[in-house]
Amino acid sequence: MIGVIKAGQWIGEEVFLMDLPITYNAIAGENCKLLKIHVQDFKECVPEDVKKRILKKVTRKKIRWIRDRLEELHESRLAIAN
Repeated sequence: MIGVIKAGQWIGEEVFLMDLPITYNAIAGENCKLLKIHVQDFKECVPEDVKKRILKKVTRKKIRWIRDRLEELHESRLAIAN
């Protein structure tokens, strides 16, 4: 498991922002409402300035997540070495 999506959050933004394939699945842990939007429909509905703002926010979030995982890995390796 990579993370937990909370009310109001979304996943899959990389698919339309960066033209990447979907590489993961989501499993609901409780009853919820899901909205599926096809990539082309979403691209047509979202203005360019909004896409850029989302991409900037997502990029920062992903970089922060990667940095945190690398720090955890480094700490684990140090603990094993000692």
